[in-house]
Amino acid sequence: MMERDTHKYTVEVFGEHYQLVSDETHEHLAQVSARVDTLMRDIARKMDSAEVKKVAVLAALQLASALVYFEREKDKRARESQELRARIDEALSAPTSQQP
Repeated sequence: MMERDTHKYTVEVFGEHYQLVSDETHEHLAQVSARVDTLMRDIARKMDSAEVKKVAVLAALQLASALVYFEREKDKRARESQELRARIDEALSAPTSQQP
């Protein structure tokens, strides 16, 4: 497996700057950090007190919930795809009746 180059980046989330080392692109990390920042700000707006740790945990739970949902959907689609392939293979290997 080919290793990708790593780079240092600075991102801002919820008013704090974080130094990251990643093999992802700057655009990817900017999109990810913007999504986390937006989510944390939305959660903080809905809470009476914007305790950073609590906001971060709630954001992490929300993101993890979405990840679990999408993983389940991916697995479901993979099973359905495998079942369809098996049905197609079965149909293609079935003897055909020849008519005179």
